[in-house]
Amino acid sequence: ADPNGCGADGHTALMCAVEFGDEASVQLLLRAGANANARDRWANTPLSIANDTHSGPIARRLIAAGARASDPSAENGFPPRTGVPGR
Repeated sequence: ADPNGCGADGHTALMCAVEFGDEASVQLLLRAGANANARDRWANTPLSIANDTHSGPIARRLIAAGARASDPSAENGFPPRTGVPGR
């Protein structure tokens, strides 16, 4: 399976694993080559999701895998999570 596959909204399996706090799946997906800097249609990244869900251990793992710690074009370094269903 493609570790970077995504749904119509661009949300990847890595983003889902981060959102649910599933550290084992995050590690597995990163080892399989998942893009730690992928963006969904709302410009969310795995790291911005980890920030929003207050998951320090997952955020550190993402940064170690090459996730950019900030988005210079976004306020406070992270894009807003607006428009995400259920948010």
